[in-house]
This record gives sequence, structure tokens and C-alpha cells, in this order.
Amino acid sequence: MFNVEGFEFDREELAQEARKEAEGIRYIKSQTNMKDAVTVLKLHNRLLQKEVFTTPVGFAFLSELREYLNSVSFIDPGDIEPMPDEMQQALLVSRRKEPKKAGRSRKEKRKSRQRAERRERKKKERKKKERDYRTAFFVSTFFAAVFALSLVGVFLIAAASERSVNIVNYENALIDKYESWAQELDERERKLDERERELKEREAGLGETGGGAAD
Repeated sequence: MFNVEGFEFDREELAQEARKEAEGIRYIKSQTNMKDAVTVLKLHNRLLQKEVFTTPVGFAFLSELREYLNSVSFIDPGDIEPMPDEMQQALLVSRRKEPKKAGRSRKEKRKSRQRAERRERKKKERKKKERDYRTAFFVSTFFAAVFALSLVGVFLIAAASERSVNIVNYENALIDKYESWAQELDERERKLDERERELKEREAGLGETGGGAAD
């Protein structure tokens, strides 16, 4: 078995592909502002649409992006590209191997469950407060916004359009850059394989020449 980023693979070629995806993920993270939810949303959807990843290592990265996006209050879940069933199934079957923990007592389990329930309640309360705040804010500023937009609407539309174009162009450039990097990596691997094959053929030829001379 071959272990890559906590996932186990039974074939070397699958493990090699997973290693390439792990390197690609590190590259994407280094080139992207992962704290910008809008950028992450565009990145997640483009990666899914272009089917960049084919192993559980990449699927896990997409799943992490989805979890982050679902935690952002102003991101509409409907805007998040759905992950295909086969990807989800592959991720479930090959999920990371976590180290085994020692058994816990019933009391510790109960406390842990209670802490989890408290965290969930606080999370729901926080989301409710955020919704209530947004509703109150929008209602209180609605009429003022109508008058303001009537004066500066043209400029806001132009600015929004320019920002949207910049985001799309940025994401297109990032994906294209990643694909170019992946192609270069494949080309280097192909040249190394050819060189290794030539060396083996040369060694075989020398062996046959040596054998003939001995006869």
C-alpha cells in the first residue's frame, strides 16, 4: 500500500497521481487568497467544472473548500457547484486513516457529546443573530439606498462589472497557470522515462556485445 496525504493506494500509479495533485494543491494555495470567500467560490466551481482532480487527495481539498464556503453567511449555497456522486463516494471509501485513540469512559463520552451540542446551539444562535441583523440593517437602510443608488447607480454598476470581470479573469489565469504547470511536470516525467529507457537499452546492448566477445 502507498500512503499519500493520509490516503492509502494499492497501486503506484494512483499514488503518483495523488502526489501530483497534492503538489498542485500546495501551488494553488500559494497563488490564491484563501481568505477571500468570493475567490474561493470561483476557484471551487472552476476546479469542479474542469475536472482538475481525479484522486481522493483532490476530492478532499474540494470538500474542504465546500465546508469553508458553507460557513460563510453571505455565500448562497445554491451558488456552490455540487460535487458529483462518484467523487463523494470515492472520498468516503478512501477517507484519511486517523490514528486510533484509546477508549474513553462513558462519562467522558457524555461530556464530549454535551460540548458538541453546546457548540451546535451556539452556532445556530450566531447564525440566527446574523440573519436578524442583516434583516434589520436592510430594512433600515432601504429607503436611503434607493435615493443613493439613483445618484451613483451608474458608477456602482460599472465598478461591480469591472470587479466581476477581474475575478473571472484572475480565476481563468490561475486555472490556466495550474494546467500549464501540470503539463510541464508531465513533460519532465516523460523525458525522464525516455532517458531511463534509453539507458536500459544501452546497458542491454553492452551486455549482448560483451557476451558475444566472450564466445
